[in-house]
Order: sequence, then structure tokens, then C-alpha cells
Amino acid sequence: MEPTKTCPSCGALAPVSARRCKECFHDFSARTQNRRAWALPMLGGLLVMASIAAGVVTWVTSYPADQRAIVDTDTKTVQWVRTFQDGRIETDRVDFADVSRLQYINGGAVGFQIIAITASGEQKIIESSTRKPLMGNAERYAKMMEKPLEIVGEPAGVE
Repeated sequence: MEPTKTCPSCGALAPVSARRCKECFHDFSARTQNRRAWALPMLGGLLVMASIAAGVVTWVTSYPADQRAIVDTDTKTVQWVRTFQDGRIETDRVDFADVSRLQYINGGAVGFQIIAITASGEQKIIESSTRKPLMGNAERYAKMMEKPLEIVGEPAGVE
């Protein structure tokens, strides 16, 4: 008896020498087998791309879409409200007493920033701008909190 092979399409037995299945006419040629050989790597590539896409979506939604800081002289606190892409809202609060000093970043790669530095060394951005200097606001916040203001970077207009 001649050896047989199973048709991958319909499961019928066919002689090893057959070029087509007699039941469903599936082509047993090498060209069909080669087409199938790259299907698994293609599926693996799609899985990798889906994983990367899921990671990017997670990364994007983990950063705040909006962040605001409120310097409140009535409660003597700085309050931060962060709103995320997925609708989550996070808040944070620091008492003026816990702030050791304010730092003003004057230009550079990060632009202009006003940072509250706590007694424990934690840095919290109060205000940030890539275009306009915030020196007036920094001085106002330092006066409101009665904290020293440290200026980092060159004054605007100096080369």
C-alpha cells in the first residue's frame, strides 16, 4: 500500500505523490507550503506591533493632559490638580511651611519654570512656559509664601 498524507483543508487521505486532494482539490505543491511557512512570522510580527501599540496608548494616557497649580494664601497651601486623558483626576497639596524655597528656571531646554522645593528635597512645578518668562510670577509667589527665590540660568536677553 502506498504511503498517504492528510489534506490540510478537508482532512482526507491522499497518496504522498498526489499534487491535489481528490475531495477538495487542495494544491499540495511547494508554493502553497511556502505561503504557509511565513504565516507564523507574520502573525508574530502583528502580535509585536499590537503589544507596542498597547504600550504607547498606556504611556500616553499615564501623562496628565492638563495640570494646574493653585497658590492659596487663605489656606497657605499650594494645590495641584492633574487631569489625565482617560478622565482620571489626581490632586496634591503642600503647605507653605513644608516649602523651603522657590526656584525659578530662566530659559534653557525646559523653558521657564517656577518650582517649589520642599524640606525633604522634593521638587514640584508650580508654573511652566516654553515661551514667556515667569519671573514676575516667581517673585509674587515667593512673596506670598515668604520664601527665598533662587534663580537658575541666565537672565533673559543676555548672551
